[in-house]
Amino acid sequence: MASVFPQSRGYSAIQQMVGPERLAKHMSWHASAALLTFAGLQIWGVLTLIDLPHARILPFVALAILLLVAVPYSRRIERRWHTFANTALPSSGLIARFRKDRARLWRLAFVVPTLWIGLFALVSKTLLV
Repeated sequence: MASVFPQSRGYSAIQQMVGPERLAKHMSWHASAALLTFAGLQIWGVLTLIDLPHARILPFVALAILLLVAVPYSRRIERRWHTFANTALPSSGLIARFRKDRARLWRLAFVVPTLWIGLFALVSKTLLV
């Protein structure tokens, strides 16, 4: 008796459906969204801490971190995946690398702004006391 439900897709079936070009396109979207998230978190943090002493330099630090850290890292990841799209064959290692790079990208998009803004707030509060 035939089932009306499709067969579950195993790892090998997913591997055959996803090629390097598609992974590169997905990584471009993730890099763009992570960059926007990074910038949004920085803007929110700067606006939250703008009343603290020494906060006049805060927008400049945020812009410097965005331009010197986030944009080059995002661009490097995107360029790397476009190189994979042009040279790599589909493999399970490529999918694992995609997941690893995607996780690293999103972790950095959330952690870096939170850390430096938190450190700025901590240092500013300790200077106040």
